[in-house]
Amino acid sequence: MAEATTVPTPGTAATEEQAETGAPEEKTAPVSPLGVYILAGITLVSSAVICALILAPASHRFMTTDLGMGLLLVPALAALASAWGGYLNIPRHSRSGWGLIAAGLTAWVGGAIVAAVEPHIWQPQSNATVSDLIYCLSYPLLLTGLWRLPYTAGSTWTRRRVLVDAAAGSIGLGVSLWHLFYTPIVGPRFPVDPLGAVVDVAYLVGDVALIMFVAAILARRSRKALTPRTVFLLAAVTIGGVGDIAHVITSATTGTPALWVYLFWAVGFSFAALTGAAVVKPEEVRTSDVEFRWWQLAFPYSGVVLLAGIHLFGNVQGSGQMLVGAATWTIAGLIVLRHRFAVKEKVGGVMYERTRLIASISHELRTPMTAVVGYLSLMRELADNMDEEMAEMVAAAEAESQRLARIVTDLIEVTRETGINVKPQDMPLSPVVREAVGSTGIDTELDLDDTLEVRADPGRVHQIVVNLVTNAYRYGGGQILVRARRDGEHAVIEVHDNGDGVPDEYQEIIWEEFQRGAHHLDSVKQGSGLGLPIVRRIAEAHGGDTGYRRSDILGGACFAVALPLKGHSSD
Repeated sequence: MAEATTVPTPGTAATEEQAETGAPEEKTAPVSPLGVYILAGITLVSSAVICALILAPASHRFMTTDLGMGLLLVPALAALASAWGGYLNIPRHSRSGWGLIAAGLTAWVGGAIVAAVEPHIWQPQSNATVSDLIYCLSYPLLLTGLWRLPYTAGSTWTRRRVLVDAAAGSIGLGVSLWHLFYTPIVGPRFPVDPLGAVVDVAYLVGDVALIMFVAAILARRSRKALTPRTVFLLAAVTIGGVGDIAHVITSATTGTPALWVYLFWAVGFSFAALTGAAVVKPEEVRTSDVEFRWWQLAFPYSGVVLLAGIHLFGNVQGSGQMLVGAATWTIAGLIVLRHRFAVKEKVGGVMYERTRLIASISHELRTPMTAVVGYLSLMRELADNMDEEMAEMVAAAEAESQRLARIVTDLIEVTRETGINVKPQDMPLSPVVREAVGSTGIDTELDLDDTLEVRADPGRVHQIVVNLVTNAYRYGGGQILVRARRDGEHAVIEVHDNGDGVPDEYQEIIWEEFQRGAHHLDSVKQGSGLGLPIVRRIAEAHGGDTGYRRSDILGGACFAVALPLKGHSSD
């Protein structure tokens, strides 16, 4: 069930885009909302009149005249004006998707106007006319606009899955319509009027892509609930696309389009006008659950089911059999690809929710942990007044509290949405490395190039060395070597140990948060699985990189961090 999360204050034009991006509302020069509502009303009334005339047998002859057909321009122009009025009421930072959709509607209405007047100006030699070219321009504009709507936004994997759903559905529905209608109707026209036949195919491809893209959007599991403006827009696109396909089929079959086809266009104009009216109306931003329902998958894959029926039960022969077979195998490949994207999407969603939870808990723990560490430090300073056993307990408690405080700090670092903060400066590398190694109290051999100067944050370099040396001490064999050498435009810090190294299957995941590799079940060796991920983030924030290999010096692990040399930084 949808749940309202934000209610706009009176007099504001809060949009779903603002709620998602957090961008401030901009002052624009919008068209009067009342004017948009009036235009939407004109569209609805004129569309209703046209539908009534089409459904009344007595008015059929009138509707086939130029005047009757010209009536369709009234709701078309009113819907176009309403859509542009709604677009102008959207803040500038959120206009891109809606602007493309308004431009696509403009091309569609422009094509209708040209189609109405061009028979009186010239007699085309082909079924492909200037109006067809204008109509076809609307498809890429509408598709791109739909892709850029806030509701279709999401992670990379979510958008890829939506795109695969739309592609599979488009191929299934498109090939099915081609086999059932276009092959017997359009196919024979290719030798006679190849340009006209190509235009008919373009209509099929464009309309099917629009319909299936809408179906894929509806199948998307999103925390952002569909709003009225989005519902009206999707309805307008779908109904208009169905009307276009019916127009091409009936025109090719009888020579003139069936009168009932104009019902789809009249209703589509009505929903387009309602979209413009909904855009200017302040509305609540709603969220919904992301539970999957079977009918969501049925939307984009209905065309695939139709194609499967044709493949199994239809009388498909010759080139048609090759086309259906190729489409079937292509869809099978897309379904496999979709499964991969869906898994990645699910993992990404879980990781995002986990990161948010950890960030919230970490920030809540930071203040009390600071107090605990501070009070235990004060108690340790009073150890002379305690007996030996009590002093040992206070020292142990202080050490553990400091370790826990470091973990909390690390959690905050890895969950910070803005990334690791660094303040690079030109600095000699060796003194910082020596200081960091010394602060660990771990017996470590050094092999440093004292001539190296890097562009880096000294505090972050210190953190890198401490993390890597501590990691080597914890999981190595007791012998540690820290090297610093030049490698092209980078200075490379290497930490070698004589331990068992990292098994091949764990060499990639050890750089991910909370991964401890082969020690993930080892409760004796302490570790949070955050040290290496933080090292990688710090290195990347400097424009550097990290790596692992088997140590050619001590035989164990060798972790390396590359930092830009002085004068070679990208910042």
